[in-house]
Amino acid sequence: QQEQAAVAVGAARSMLERVGSLSSAGNAEIAELLAGTAELGRIVGALQVGLAGLVEERSAAAAEASFCRWLGHRDAKEAVASAFGIRVRDARALLSMAAATMPTVSLTGGEIAVKYPRVGAALTEGGISLAQARAIVGTLEPAAPRADLEQLAWAEGALVDAATDPAGPLVPELLVTQARAYVAVLDPDGVLPNAERQRAMRSARMRELPDGMWELTMLCTPESAAVIKALLDAYTGPRVKVAFRDDDPDPADPGPADPDGVGPDAVDPDAGREVDANGQPSAEGIGVVDDRTPEQQRHDVLLGLVQAHAASGDAPVAGGEPPTLVITGTIDAYTAYLRDVPTPDRTLTIEHTGGLLPIESIGRYACDGIIRRAILDCNGHVLELGTTERRFNRAQRRALAARDKGCRVPGCRMPVAWTEAHHITPWAAGGPTDIDNGILVCSYHHHEIHAGRLRVEAAS
Repeated sequence: QQEQAAVAVGAARSMLERVGSLSSAGNAEIAELLAGTAELGRIVGALQVGLAGLVEERSAAAAEASFCRWLGHRDAKEAVASAFGIRVRDARALLSMAAATMPTVSLTGGEIAVKYPRVGAALTEGGISLAQARAIVGTLEPAAPRADLEQLAWAEGALVDAATDPAGPLVPELLVTQARAYVAVLDPDGVLPNAERQRAMRSARMRELPDGMWELTMLCTPESAAVIKALLDAYTGPRVKVAFRDDDPDPADPGPADPDGVGPDAVDPDAGREVDANGQPSAEGIGVVDDRTPEQQRHDVLLGLVQAHAASGDAPVAGGEPPTLVITGTIDAYTAYLRDVPTPDRTLTIEHTGGLLPIESIGRYACDGIIRRAILDCNGHVLELGTTERRFNRAQRRALAARDKGCRVPGCRMPVAWTEAHHITPWAAGGPTDIDNGILVCSYHHHEIHAGRLRVEAAS
């Protein structure tokens, strides 16, 4: 094995030496080298996991026979970190991955079943990278103690299949998003307690640095982060001249605040206080105790400023409308919630980030927000407007967002907020402004389509 390792290292060094002379190489040769290097990286990652597990196993012996002590280190994670030249926390992650995916031996000599055998097999075969394995195991593991074992195994297998799909393997970020959806089914009771824990942890801190700069540290719940991220993305996303808006204002939209401060959106100085029959603040309401910590108060103030700015009409238009928090869920889950009927589907999805919320959150938004309902059939139909309207309206864009999830060009990961609606059959050529004739593409690819360098074909 030492000779094999030496040969492999020599071959890798030979490949590395060739990189500098590839400027004149053909695309096929570079593509082949990329594929080979990617496979080599996956194999090295699997080898690191296996060796880390071996170091842990041999370091569990008595002090005089401990392998990590023989190497001159205090414990296995320190020995692994030193050997691979990585941080201690990364070494700890390798050890955790080894424990979850590699066979181990009990104190009595019996072999302990592998917790995530599909991930372990895919790692060993070089089918998935270490980052993909971490995305799968790290997301499933918190729900594993309360999950049905058969369902957990199914979720693991589905994620491995997605990570090794020859047509388009999922990258770690997308694996995490898919795994979170599975976790919501594997452990539905964990969604609400986790949401309450996250809310209690929210905070915002500011401190002055030695050079006079100020540092703001903020910890957000998923929905709070989505509100802030939507506004930031509107400023930092691609700027385009074309914006898809409704010709007629939405009657459910309150519009910009009254500039004189006396309209329905004006701030009432007595808001939040109880009032008596004459409309005056009552003594009971004035002394209400605010039990928020200073960090939580700062968080809520900052979030309120962001929300107010997003709704003011002054924020940049992103994806055809001001930055908006959009939460989606199934009709069945909503109906079960209203009727207080138990159901395994108890989650809502934040469109902008993919974060999950408990179905109970709908009650708060029903009080404070504007609720718009879009019912989609299995083909994604919402409205059929024919050729009388050229621009896709807001309801249609919402339907396209629910269906397309972002730019539909293969390999492009631009989110919904950075996309525009495009007619597959041009409107000028008689193409209707319908969901079936619409597709979401990012600004760049939209330009490429109209320039004739990219073609959209209807699925057969």
